[in-house]
Amino acid sequence: MPTSRHALIGVLLLACTLAHSGFAAAQSADDGWTRPDTATATARFAPPVGTWKLAGESSSRRKLVGTLVILSNDDARLEGYIRWKSPGALSTIEVFRGTCDLSRGVTLEGFEVLSQRTNVGIGRHRATYDVETRELKNGISMPLMAGGVSGRWTATYADDPPSTLPKMMNLPSSDGRWPMLCRNLSEGFARGRIGHWHFSNASDLAELLDANDERLTTLATLRQSQQALDRFVNSSLTQLSDADASQVNEAIEILKSLYPPEDGGATDLADPIQQLICGTPSSRARATATDDKLKMRALEGLVSSALRAQLIETAAPMRRRSEMRESDIRARCRPATEGGLVARVTNKSGRDLKRCLIVTQFSVDPQAVELASKDPAEQKLARTTIDSLLRTKGRTGRPNAQPMEYYWAYESLDKGSICYLETWPNGRTIDVDLAPAPCHCIEGTTARVYVFSSDGSMTFTIDKPSLQTAFAESRLKSKSSVAAKPKSKTKRSRPRAPS
Repeated sequence: MPTSRHALIGVLLLACTLAHSGFAAAQSADDGWTRPDTATATARFAPPVGTWKLAGESSSRRKLVGTLVILSNDDARLEGYIRWKSPGALSTIEVFRGTCDLSRGVTLEGFEVLSQRTNVGIGRHRATYDVETRELKNGISMPLMAGGVSGRWTATYADDPPSTLPKMMNLPSSDGRWPMLCRNLSEGFARGRIGHWHFSNASDLAELLDANDERLTTLATLRQSQQALDRFVNSSLTQLSDADASQVNEAIEILKSLYPPEDGGATDLADPIQQLICGTPSSRARATATDDKLKMRALEGLVSSALRAQLIETAAPMRRRSEMRESDIRARCRPATEGGLVARVTNKSGRDLKRCLIVTQFSVDPQAVELASKDPAEQKLARTTIDSLLRTKGRTGRPNAQPMEYYWAYESLDKGSICYLETWPNGRTIDVDLAPAPCHCIEGTTARVYVFSSDGSMTFTIDKPSLQTAFAESRLKSKSSVAAKPKSKTKRSRPRAPS
């Protein structure tokens, strides 16, 4: 029995504490709550907002230098970008989303690239945050796409974040399934000399595939298949992985419903592509020969064409809500830097367009393509393109007829690309891919630009003079790439004058 007032108060406080802890334990058992809120607890270990100096070594033993900028770390969810630098080369900006766990492990996933170079990619970057030294230690970067950074690094906190952001950088600020879908379907654009590439996020696509909306699941399925086919075509792989083959087969089931045979068994598709759709899954999975990359390229072209068409149809209700004036958008055709065509599109609406989706479509006349395929100059251009695609340049041997058949089948399909911007500033001009190089045919061609936004929508048809001029310039670039190099002149020794 306590003999003093202070001792009595201590006993009462202890009893209350034990009672409260017992109640909390019982409550946690009843509610299934066994640990503190993970986001709140982890937020204490998240690296702060600011600029970090990054240094390390690439997998090829070259110096790795960059600036890592964390713009947001709310609830241990990180957003920002890395400006990668290489000696003598232009910098590349990789935009990321990331997380931080209770063990202070930081994972950053790239989803967008801003660069003046081509063939850039994204990566997954992991490190451990040291709270005391404000360092990201044991950093390692693993490329997720061709051109991504690979190496080890350390980043040290240096200063507050910059006062301005890189131009046209898209952070995933909008909520909802529609913005998420558009971000993951967007393939990129170029503003002036600044290239801009989007890459899908695996967790976003998984969420869209589980949505109770057939339109979302259809588009997400086609997007997954498109990526699987693109990875195969642009790699040294000789066979689709089991996971990729499964995704391709799911997309083919959708294609069968979108392109059903008519009563006579014919469709609008070229016969080689129709055979790819109607073939058995086992025959498609056995794409082991190098030439089969052309088959998969043709199939990827059909998947991409179907994806754009379905996206335009899904976005069509936005047209009924708000139609823009014809003068609000200006679109012209221009040759791409390395051949091909782009649509140069300008926002002239007088206001910034929010949640803006841009889809380009380059439609050709299949009969005109068939005629072009018989032209010797076009055949030479096609074989050079195939050599570049299959990495067979310089090898001897005449290509067999089947790959050429699939090549021209691909050329008969619609071309185009998808671009999504959270905000498209008034007066800003961007270049959106329209058709890749080489373009073999201009006859019977129609080029359209579809614009959908929360502030208005419209369809713009590019005028023929602009299309024909850009086509002619693109053809010159394509032909110059296959022109025979002049033979080096034999050096002749000049007799020296007698001294």
